[in-house]
Amino acid sequence: ECVNEVAKSNSFFNVCKEVASYRATEYIYQERGKILWEIFQQKNLIFDNIQSLHTQSNINYLTEQLLNNIMPSVVEKHNCDSCNVSKTFNNVLVILEMEDRNNINIHGFKELQNAMNNYSKTKFDTCRSCKDRKVTYKTLNNHLRIETDWFSSFQSKHYTGIPVSDIPTELLLADKRYCLSGVIVFVGEHDSTDFIGHYITHTKRSRGYWEIHNDLSKEVLKYRDPEK
Repeated sequence: ECVNEVAKSNSFFNVCKEVASYRATEYIYQERGKILWEIFQQKNLIFDNIQSLHTQSNINYLTEQLLNNIMPSVVEKHNCDSCNVSKTFNNVLVILEMEDRNNINIHGFKELQNAMNNYSKTKFDTCRSCKDRKVTYKTLNNHLRIETDWFSSFQSKHYTGIPVSDIPTELLLADKRYCLSGVIVFVGEHDSTDFIGHYITHTKRSRGYWEIHNDLSKEVLKYRDPEK
């Protein structure tokens, strides 16, 4: 219901809703082009009335542009009572602590619950303004997007990915139950200049099966067993 309310006034959510209901259509690609046109500035004139748009990017930048102001994953507040400094940040992605990332790299995503428990704790550190104690609170919203890009970078160059089944299907945080509903996968090499790569998405539907959305494939693949 929350997404439906946002979708009424947001073109990106309208596109997502259309894809979920009707798959990719000519209308979807036209609307996607309009959204990208607003985000990216590098445009080149090919013919009199035709322009090309340079849209090379990554999921972090796109997510920040599309969702940060309307649906951040976390609202983070920094407060210092000594100097009355208070700052609020919208975090579109959950960026785990380095120690927790290393722990997941070694022991796998079974440690994600512990990592998120640590991430959501109230933190105490030093205020940059007065050098007194600063308190950081995090409020988790209804939808979390957790950055895991560092995982493949830690693995060897022969890393071929992990099965979706390795990722916890539920996280319990702040009296809320979060259910895994999607996984975005980068296909390509992060350090390669020869091959840009692209993203595919594993999406769980309400009936329990999964779909793979890939722009390079004409069909949407379906599966129930997440061992892939």
